[in-house]
Amino acid sequence: MSEAAYNLEKNEGTIVRLSIRTPGSKSPKLVIDQETQANPDYVGRQKKGVGTRTMQPYESYYQIRDVLDALDRKEKYRDYALVMTGLATGLRISDLVGLKVEDVYDISMGKFRDVLDINEKKTGKSTISDVDAMVITEAVVHGLTKYFESLNWKLLPGDPLFKSDRPSKDGSYNLSECQGWRIVKGSTSNAKVNINAGSHTLRKTFLNIANAVGTTSRLGNGNGMVLSDVMVLARHSRITTTLRYTSLMKGRLISLRKGVSAFLMGKTNIKSLRMEYSWDDWDA
Repeated sequence: MSEAAYNLEKNEGTIVRLSIRTPGSKSPKLVIDQETQANPDYVGRQKKGVGTRTMQPYESYYQIRDVLDALDRKEKYRDYALVMTGLATGLRISDLVGLKVEDVYDISMGKFRDVLDINEKKTGKSTISDVDAMVITEAVVHGLTKYFESLNWKLLPGDPLFKSDRPSKDGSYNLSECQGWRIVKGSTSNAKVNINAGSHTLRKTFLNIANAVGTTSRLGNGNGMVLSDVMVLARHSRITTTLRYTSLMKGRLISLRKGVSAFLMGKTNIKSLRMEYSWDDWDA
């Protein structure tokens, strides 16, 4: 590999593929195929899809508590609220950092809103639909109350919810996506939680908690509903059809969101988020 190719790989995160000519082949002796990849040291937005597969969720309630408790001890209440809100809602990091105070809190009424009503930045979809509603649960209220108290409740409706300490080039105090995932990564590292954390960690953990809460409900008392089972019974080809067709599903999904909140608040018996099964417990 040439010195120039080596420097390109080192500085810009480039994968260099070498193709050697085989006997009898008319291909050139050496082909260098360069593909720019995300660099771990790069602080901007990663190449699409690269981080999604490698970023890991938290694996237990104790890891989550370690991260939140470390932030609490250091009085980093903004970061505490951001992590808790992400874990409790499953919002993407782009939507988290884009939230405004008025999205979650009604200043004129002096109370938190019941649901979060925004359009997702990536998909354009509303967080309220016929089959789901992003409820502002106890866990969200807990995290934000701690944060608002640190600000002495000096809030303006149009202010960024998670305000940056310094203005950006355009004069705003919005956190960037990059700052958001660095908060998650840094908070995890400082708490000595050994996972590859990043922008997808909170969302992945939310889904794992929902799965654990839903599975425990179904196996524990027999009253839970597994969506895939209902879809098969109804002979639907798409899961979205089942969601719209079954009027009980919205209540079920809201219950799952409240279950995630209960987990984060330490009100469930679930501690591990790893899916471990003992087949001896099942009938053949």
